[in-house]
Amino acid sequence: MRRRTFAAILTSMILSAGAVCLTSCTAPGAGAKAEAGYANARPVIAALEKYHETHKEYPATLNDLVPLELADSAAKTPDGKPVSEFFEYKKSGPSYQLQFRYSGPGMNRCVYTPEAAKWECAGHY
Repeated sequence: MRRRTFAAILTSMILSAGAVCLTSCTAPGAGAKAEAGYANARPVIAALEKYHETHKEYPATLNDLVPLELADSAAKTPDGKPVSEFFEYKKSGPSYQLQFRYSGPGMNRCVYTPEAAKWECAGHY
């Protein structure tokens, strides 16, 4: 009997927390932290495209963009973090993936590819 009562209370608490999150939590890719990531990425994506136009391929690392395609000032996020630490960049054949992660609510990851030309975000609570 005690186990059933405990299980019922625990289930009720979990469902209540989930209901609160469904009504008040922002979806992955939405909200201020995601928007900040997108804003930080704009000059990086532009620099990647400029590098590609010049060299006919994407760079091996983001550090290859500085200082020619990405000014030193743009190579840092507004909070002073180097873009090479904020973003995860992976050259993939003739393409690339640029991604960033953020928390709150949950753990979220947003990925950009030039083929899609948009951000795909996912996360979990």
